[in-house]
Amino acid sequence: MEISEFCIKTRWWFLIGSFIIFLFISDLSFFGLIMLVLGIIGFVNHSSTNRTNYSLPAGFDYPDKVKKDDFIKCPVCQKGKIKQDNEKQNIKNCDNCNAQFKKTNDSSFKLSIKNCEEYKDYQYANCDFSISEWNTIALTGKTLRENTLEQFRKGDVPNISDQKVNSPVTLKSNEHFVWGEQSQLHEPRAVRNYGGGSIRVAKGVRIHMGQAESHHEMRHIDNGFLTLTNKRLIFSGGQRSSNIDIRKIMNITIHTDGFKVNIENRQKPQFFSTNDSEFWNALLTGTMKHIN
Repeated sequence: MEISEFCIKTRWWFLIGSFIIFLFISDLSFFGLIMLVLGIIGFVNHSSTNRTNYSLPAGFDYPDKVKKDDFIKCPVCQKGKIKQDNEKQNIKNCDNCNAQFKKTNDSSFKLSIKNCEEYKDYQYANCDFSISEWNTIALTGKTLRENTLEQFRKGDVPNISDQKVNSPVTLKSNEHFVWGEQSQLHEPRAVRNYGGGSIRVAKGVRIHMGQAESHHEMRHIDNGFLTLTNKRLIFSGGQRSSNIDIRKIMNITIHTDGFKVNIENRQKPQFFSTNDSEFWNALLTGTMKHIN
């Protein structure tokens, strides 16, 4: 087991142990410091191996050609065969580049490239994927998510009108559902800050002294359901709704917790919180390609 992997698995024990030593066993503070450093190494490596999102929402499945019980070929060098290690039952190795795959459950393997210097910068190093995902990478060079989002951006977006959709939207002529999920609507609101103090002139009335400065902040407007069709982006909330013609969308800005759209002839942009902003951006980009 590599030191980084060991630190990841024991990071909480190191962190708790170091605090116990610092609080109750001051004579061993040196060992407490070592444990704290190892704990920090574990947390840093844990966050770095889980930074990229490789998952897709429910409903997407692998094609039959990659749904195998074993590796089709090595996803790292895309040449070698993945063979069982002679000594360890939970390890498989590439006979060409020496990439190592460690079994983590019944159908998943974690990649280690410590023995293949040529591929030290490999994109999926230390990733833990199913065999179907590794086979997808071996055949296409990308994960299922990356291939799917690329298809969306090119205009090949889903039509889910034949599925049960929880959207409250009533479709128009020649319109079909593309996607939908629970969301929140946010819009910019002007916030004014005053420099200096204020003077009370009457009950509930104050005069602010000094210079006023204003700026915009995104404010939560309503909770609801966000629906994308081949023609519209619709937010259906309890108090507020928004119906956007896709042809009027000028640009899309994605954030970690959602995306913002600027709309033609509207002064204020709208921000929609979503579980996967990159997924929505790809859907919107592809859908807009079909608009005349």
